[in-house]
Amino acid sequence: MTMASSIKLLSYYSLGALIFVLVLSVLLKKIVRPITVIIVSITAFFIGLSTAGVFQLAITIMTELFWRKKGAVTGIVATAAGLASIVMPLVTNWMSKSGNISINFIFDAFLSITGFIAAVYVYYRYGKLMVKGKVQTGDTRLHA
Repeated sequence: MTMASSIKLLSYYSLGALIFVLVLSVLLKKIVRPITVIIVSITAFFIGLSTAGVFQLAITIMTELFWRKKGAVTGIVATAAGLASIVMPLVTNWMSKSGNISINFIFDAFLSITGFIAAVYVYYRYGKLMVKGKVQTGDTRLHA
C-alpha cells in the first residue's frame, strides 16, 4: 500500500469514528443507556475474538484441498458467507414471530452442532489427504 493510500484509509477511519461519536451522543441522550452500549461493545469484542479469521481460514483450507480451482472455491465460500449474512437474519426473524424466542436458541444450537460435525469431518479428510505436507494426489508443492 502506498503512503497516500494508507493516509486516505486512515482518514476514512477517522471520519467514521467521528460520525459514530456524534451518532452515539444523540442515541445516548434519547434512546440508549450507556451501560447498554458498553455491554454491546464487550459482547461484540468477544464475538469478534472467537470468530476472527474463520472466513480466511476456511478459504485457506478449501484452496489447499482444491488447489486446482482456487478461484472457484474462494467464490463459493464468499458467496455462502454473503448469503448466510442475508438469509439468517430473515430466517431467525421469521422463527421469532411464533412468539417463542427460544426457537432461535435451539436453531443456533443446531447450527453450532452441524458446524462442529462439519469441522470434524473436514479435519479428518484434511488429515487423510495431506501426507507429510504434500497432497496425496502427487502434488509436490509444500503446504504451510
